[in-house]
Amino acid sequence: MTPPNGGLDFPIMTDIAIQKTKEDLASKSLQVTVPADRVKAAEAGAVAKYAKSARLPGFRKGKAPEALVRRKYADAIRQTVLEELVQASWEQAREREKLRPVGQPHIHDLKWSEADVVEFELHVDVHPELTLAKTGGFKIERK
Repeated sequence: MTPPNGGLDFPIMTDIAIQKTKEDLASKSLQVTVPADRVKAAEAGAVAKYAKSARLPGFRKGKAPEALVRRKYADAIRQTVLEELVQASWEQAREREKLRPVGQPHIHDLKWSEADVVEFELHVDVHPELTLAKTGGFKIERK
């Protein structure tokens, strides 16, 4: 039997806080807060990914110390972590809020605090809910 996390070595964390901030007929805005432990887990995964393929002078491929990999690939690691967290947050928000998106979401006000908490606002256009008042009882006369 396959574990619920698809056989990955780290536990599934579903502690991303999602809160509705604005809503109208065709769009929704959600405030997303990713806690520090989730950010650190994503960062550790990104560092491991870069360390596995890093070619640094004086070290064999994949054998460079983690500190050197973090320093050399800091921007790429940060970008990878943000992409992973935004994607996980979007999937969780879509399920939890039962969103029917028209397109991809937009990210606004991204903040990565000193305490490793990531916050951002997710804005997405959705299919409007339509209800028809009358769907039957019409008569058509043929001339």
